[in-house]
Amino acid sequence: MSTGIAPPTAGRYRAAMHRAVAFTRELGCTSRTSFEATPAVITPEFSEIIREWARINICSRSDELIAGMCMQITHELVEFLQGAGVAAIYTLGWMSYHDHPVYRFDQTDVRRWIERGIPNRRKVDVHAWATLPSAEIIDPSWLSTVGIVQNKRDLIGAVIIADADQRTAHQYHPVAADAQVLFRIGLLNPVSVMDVPRQSPPTQDLLAMVT
Repeated sequence: MSTGIAPPTAGRYRAAMHRAVAFTRELGCTSRTSFEATPAVITPEFSEIIREWARINICSRSDELIAGMCMQITHELVEFLQGAGVAAIYTLGWMSYHDHPVYRFDQTDVRRWIERGIPNRRKVDVHAWATLPSAEIIDPSWLSTVGIVQNKRDLIGAVIIADADQRTAHQYHPVAADAQVLFRIGLLNPVSVMDVPRQSPPTQDLLAMVT
């Protein structure tokens, strides 16, 4: 069944990132002025470094510190990449899998959360991932969450690495950029990882599709 989500096209994600940066700047939550994609960053060697980071930094955690913790895990990955000289951008948005929307929200929701707060901080319908300056995507947490919920332990620590045109079943839809917007909303706690809001668990319909 179609959900009306446009299929991936060349430049779509780059344009969406440009809009996300402009929106976040309007909120006063980023110093970025625009998003102009650079040449590709990802190489086989780069991908292996990311997967090794995930093996060390995700697989060693207890399940409760992995499942639904996309905001915290992505924040740690972005800090690692930035420390290594890669200008990764913390990206808050939603995703779709075979046109099935997951954690869908928009800029109106972000404005409402800033003004009124998150209705339920323990179950939040948002997703987070890292966008490289090339518009390539690294999602360090989604497959691990699926693996824990479905008891498929081999998925824990698996990372989605996608090119800018997202030629995969997973499609990413950025809404806001940079971690400052999460601190503003209260979706990321710089002091206590245990007080970080969690994603809502994936629906059973979606899990049946993924696995």
